[in-house]
Amino acid sequence: VAYGLDLAVINIPLGAAELATEPLFDEDRIVLAPYDHPLAQRDSLTLADLAEHELLLEPQGTAFRDVLDDQAARVGVTMRPQAEIDGIRLLTSLAFEGFGAAVVPATAALPWFDTSCRRVPVDGLAPRSVGIVVPRRGRLSAPARAVRTAIRDLVAATDQDGVRVTLGSSLTRQ
Repeated sequence: VAYGLDLAVINIPLGAAELATEPLFDEDRIVLAPYDHPLAQRDSLTLADLAEHELLLEPQGTAFRDVLDDQAARVGVTMRPQAEIDGIRLLTSLAFEGFGAAVVPATAALPWFDTSCRRVPVDGLAPRSVGIVVPRRGRLSAPARAVRTAIRDLVAATDQDGVRVTLGSSLTRQ
């Protein structure tokens, strides 16, 4: 952890004793599939359905992929990567451009993607939790407090499918 950290928006929980977290939202992990992909024809999917196809995935060792692999292992299946792409935005862009179906968080699959891809929910897949982290010791600077307030306001105003606001009223220790 960098000692110069004022605040960050990250996946939570985070096992760092020197940081405190504030939940912001939970978001579904979904499949973003080009309309000509077989997964785009489904109204919902299971992990077993996903295991039958090669997918655009985050690399192993990333938090997003590790949760996906852990949950797949619990139901006895293994995800098969068509490609492993480091970075959710690039992964989403490749699906949008028609290179394959990708497992992404709901916030990555913006509504205008409907022009070339279909958002398909995955039953039984745990959501991703996102929150603000700040150093546990010390006081946030005025600019950092202003940024935190702006982030809270932005999240509170969201109405995106697959996103559930969980704004915390206080910071908690990890």
